[in-house]
Amino acid sequence: MHQPLLAFEQLQGHHTGDYLANIVIRVLEEFDIAEKLFCITSDNAGNNGTLVRALEDLLMERHDIYWDHQKHYIRCIAHIINILVDHFFRNLVDDDGMTFLSTLIKIRAIAKAIRKSTVLWEAFCKCCRDYDLNPMTIPLDCGPRWSSKYLMLQIAVYLRRAIHRLVDDHPRHLEAFRLTNYEWELAEILLVFLMPFKRCTKRFECNNENPEIGTVPVLE
Repeated sequence: MHQPLLAFEQLQGHHTGDYLANIVIRVLEEFDIAEKLFCITSDNAGNNGTLVRALEDLLMERHDIYWDHQKHYIRCIAHIINILVDHFFRNLVDDDGMTFLSTLIKIRAIAKAIRKSTVLWEAFCKCCRDYDLNPMTIPLDCGPRWSSKYLMLQIAVYLRRAIHRLVDDHPRHLEAFRLTNYEWELAEILLVFLMPFKRCTKRFECNNENPEIGTVPVLE
């Protein structure tokens, strides 16, 4: 598979479907490939549905090309998985009414604290070495990609003993973010449950070289 980028257009004003359709057809005409357009894949934003309907009309009006948007508009399966799993995260509640978001907030807070403090980072590295673990930065999750939450959980669970030791050694900074054994167990169960979704997402993305939003460093 190839991923050549033909255009990266700066948009002005409201991103309506009609406006986007005119941008797309302008690019198709610039490269003289209007008759070669096969499918369009996008996320599930409503204006993308309007885009493909408007593009169908433009192709017929300007090039006498019949392009059936109902057959050739493909909603991104990776984005669908992203929406479903993110919804699952936000609505995960146990029998006691505890949401998993509190666990994510604690892990994220610990990760941020380690990033911001040289003292905590050096102490964390020592904790890792004491348990024969490879010291590594815990990645922060970002809203648009559920897989960033998965990666943050994966690294945190791997470093669980070191994190627990760090909280014990630095309660003044980290005690408020201490995870209970139940929260750690829930994180491990979630990782196992979400693994097939992660594998499926990676397979459909077909992207082994380019960085994604979930792997871009987060600036404070």
